[in-house]
Amino acid sequence: MRGKIINAINESIRIKEELRKSVEAIEEIAREAIATLLGGGKIVLFGNGGSAADAQHIAAELVGKFMLERRPLPALALTTNASIITAITNDFSFDDVFAKQVEAFVQKDDLIVGISTSGESINVLRGMEVAKSKGAKTVGLIGKDGGRLAKIVDFSVKVSSNETSRIQEAHITIGHILCQLIEEALFTSKSKAVFLDRDGTIVRDVHYLRDPDQLEILPKSAEAIRLLNRDGFKVIVVTNQSAVERGYITEEELMVIHERLLRLLKNEGAWVDAIYYCPHHPDEGCECRKPGTKLFERAVEEQNLDPKRSYTVGDKKMDILAGHGMGTKTALVLSRRSKEESEDVKRWSVKPDFIGCSLLEAVEWILQVESCAGRTEADSAYSS
Repeated sequence: MRGKIINAINESIRIKEELRKSVEAIEEIAREAIATLLGGGKIVLFGNGGSAADAQHIAAELVGKFMLERRPLPALALTTNASIITAITNDFSFDDVFAKQVEAFVQKDDLIVGISTSGESINVLRGMEVAKSKGAKTVGLIGKDGGRLAKIVDFSVKVSSNETSRIQEAHITIGHILCQLIEEALFTSKSKAVFLDRDGTIVRDVHYLRDPDQLEILPKSAEAIRLLNRDGFKVIVVTNQSAVERGYITEEELMVIHERLLRLLKNEGAWVDAIYYCPHHPDEGCECRKPGTKLFERAVEEQNLDPKRSYTVGDKKMDILAGHGMGTKTALVLSRRSKEESEDVKRWSVKPDFIGCSLLEAVEWILQVESCAGRTEADSAYSS
């Protein structure tokens, strides 16, 4: 019996050592998962039997935590709802048990992970086909020669074994590695951010905007935000919305407006990481209304941000005061650049670090500052 135990351990070690050949593939999947989560997408996993347990295990590590105390990450295992699974199996076929759920839950910005020790599970293959038809990125954790699954997914890791148990042990090792890389990328170091005002900065300023159809993104604002996304900034919207307490709009209606904003930006390949708003009347003197910094402070804590590496962009004095109060660099957007506006800014006690005509101009300035800072750091490293 001891010999069998030792042989099983040795074989498990051998298989895991073989995973060294898949380091590049695992890294590629990790980068795709990180990009998915940063872009507002979710990770969806499924498989059969032990692979179903692996899907649930990995989803649990992401939604709860792996090693770090942090906010939950959106991950979903399609193997947990007994009513859905038995209804689809009874009314259609077990072959459709994942395809139907993918059709219902998956969006094009999601990352789909199919786990199959053979790469030949019909229901996993059908689920992946539906995911690809919806434009989602697809990943296969596979064994043996990879089967048909390896041929249809965008990314895959094949475990070089014909033993189901050894393949499953390697799959959960890969899952744990991915969870570790995702957590470390998103939470171990404080992120740089750009805090953006909403009205007059990203969208056209409409007096007490209530109708979502009136929301109009200003020219090149989506392009500006896309540049920030690509440069690794978190984009945080902080906006005063006293129309809520004034009774012009409900918070539910405000949510619909913000959902439309996010959707329009996403259609342009840009995303906002979070939106914080103050619903209070100016006369209340609340701490969350700009130029107060309470919402900024909340974002710093919840999004793990470094204010000293961050910027604030807005079209009003209160935006600049709030950014200054948080210790960020500041940029003022004067879309009209009237003489009166420019002269008024000269009289401010706290002045912006940059004044531009549009959000895009402000972002180009930010990227130039970042580029100069990067060169300075490189020069210092070289000289040392």
